[in-house]
Amino acid sequence: MAKQSLELTILRKGRREAVISVVADPDDVPALRDSLQGWLAGNGWSRGRWGEFEAEVRRSGENKVLKKVRA
Repeated sequence: MAKQSLELTILRKGRREAVISVVADPDDVPALRDSLQGWLAGNGWSRGRWGEFEAEVRRSGENKVLKKVRA
């Protein structure tokens, strides 16, 4: 699938931490995981805590969750 504007809702233990916008293929799980891990690293979360996080992937402006990606 082609790259498109997506929103990643970043959750820690089920609670929303942030929403970030990315341009990515919604089926490219490694790229989506890289975006999540980049946010975690950029916000100072230690790698030991990354297992607490996941991202819900949506098309920008839509509510339907396309997939969830774990850090």
